Amino acid sequence: MKPHHLRLAAMVAFIAAVALGAHVWNALTRPTIPAEHVIALTVDKGDSFSQVTDKLIQHEAVAGSLYAWIAAKLLGAETRIKAGEYVLLGPMTTLRVLKELIDGGGVLHRQTFFEGWTTREILEALKKNPTVKKTENPLARFGYSTAEEAEGACLPDTYKHYRGDPDYKILELCIMAMRETLEELWATRASGLPYDNPRDALILASIVEAETTLHEERPEVAGVIISRLRKNMRLQTDPTVIYGLGPDFDNNLTRKHLREDPAVNPYNTYRIYGLPPGPICNPGRRSLEAALQPDLETENLYYVAVGDGSHYFSKTYEEHVKAVRKYQLGKK
Repeated sequence: MKPHHLRLAAMVAFIAAVALGAHVWNALTRPTIPAEHVIALTVDKGDSFSQVTDKLIQHEAVAGSLYAWIAAKLLGAETRIKAGEYVLLGPMTTLRVLKELIDGGGVLHRQTFFEGWTTREILEALKKNPTVKKTENPLARFGYSTAEEAEGACLPDTYKHYRGDPDYKILELCIMAMRETLEELWATRASGLPYDNPRDALILASIVEAETTLHEERPEVAGVIISRLRKNMRLQTDPTVIYGLGPDFDNNLTRKHLREDPAVNPYNTYRIYGLPPGPICNPGRRSLEAALQPDLETENLYYVAVGDGSHYFSKTYEEHVKAVRKYQLGKK
């Protein structure tokens, strides 16, 4: 071939390459998801790149398999796409879609653990959550062999996770949150408390949590419990007895339960002195604050539920008996 023919062929090839490149770039940067159009996409753990591409093509989220492959090569996306649920909001190009899957993790789900839940209830909530991957004995990863052993270890709150995250990952979040919160509040505790370690404060906070839902009452309830501890009085709190009866308790607390031997129910504070052997639920931050900054000036030693969520506090046993007759028995 003559030299000028070679130059012409090279020029044609260059022009063709430029035109092809322009066409490819246009395909990659042209919106494939129109403005205000939403596509919900799930990338499952273990999906291959070709499987992800098939899903994208099915939803018309990319220009085509070839362009998806080219975009993946440009972004190094073939092995970097993260599993999860994605909401792709247009306008989005093929390049932008793949970058979203690389950066993502997708839609964040929320798991709420309510104040006063037992660890058994927390585990049950995780078991029922369809977005959470279930594992065998998730508590064992944190050194707990039973739910009772882990009582009080979790800080009730709302925790975010991605679909497919294992249950132990969410447990780790709430366990670390409790440790950090208890450490923070312990450092600011009031002086003169009748316990010298955070676990006892946690136990007392769990009783406060179980006794009242009113934030303004918590320091007073904590103060009453502390006053009884100082006077070596039995705490005589129903929630501790109920906890010791176990998950099969039928919500009918009887005198027989209150008289039960501590060897049978070590949480029976009608029979034992001092705090029970462990927390009876997972208390929230406000109950922890009350346990560590209680009302130490209160002269009250008793309280009884009024029926509207609040309590009537009494200084003497005689006054308490009258309150019980009025609010619990409906007698004057």
